[in-house]
Amino acid sequence: MKQAHISFDDVFMSLRFLTRNAPSSVFDMKFFGFLKRMHEEHDAVFSLYAFYTDGEFTLDMIPRKYGLEFQQAADWLKFGFHAAVHKHNALSLGVDDFNAALERFIGAVSGRISVKSACNSVRLHNWAATAEQVSVMQSHNIRTLFCRDNKGISYDLTPEESAIVSTNGCIAKNNMRYRRTDIRYDNNPDIDAALAPLIEAGAPGIVLFGHEKYFISNLDRIEKSIRLLFRNGYTFSAE
Repeated sequence: MKQAHISFDDVFMSLRFLTRNAPSSVFDMKFFGFLKRMHEEHDAVFSLYAFYTDGEFTLDMIPRKYGLEFQQAADWLKFGFHAAVHKHNALSLGVDDFNAALERFIGAVSGRISVKSACNSVRLHNWAATAEQVSVMQSHNIRTLFCRDNKGISYDLTPEESAIVSTNGCIAKNNMRYRRTDIRYDNNPDIDAALAPLIEAGAPGIVLFGHEKYFISNLDRIEKSIRLLFRNGYTFSAE
């Protein structure tokens, strides 16, 4: 089975807007409404990697009245930990503080979004984490880390291990799976050309991502990629 994983990093603005402006439905918002339409038309599945706080707003402030909508969408709309604080990566925290931050995030998702909405595959801000922090994530049932879409070291991997991920697409280390991110939507001039070699090669898994703040400028690319993947027999997964 050929699968595609689509995610958005730095998710925060939409959840803050939801809280401050209280639309009648989550899906009245352009961001969430578009994702729902893509799911309805192509069975697309999305993972949203979110910050817990910007120092003022926190995920615990999301009104509970949207919980039923999120719960009903939980099979195709997932939320994962990206960082504790907006624009701060995990290396700014010791292992105990990182564990506490992850627990706060999971508690907020369970309590304010849906207990079914947390995903077990994540991409951390700046692809940064120590080996001890990776172990903490495993203790919270996180089983996959998405790595860089460019050359460089991700998380606790060695340069050699990172090179294997870049070349082969995946590596397992201490019961954690590390997967290559294949395509970035942001500023991508030709999404068809980016996808073509992977589709033509019959890649069993393709990982695409963008950032929430570029959603509007990426919208056409995202829709085009979903249609192309769907036409070529790919299903969508949050894992």
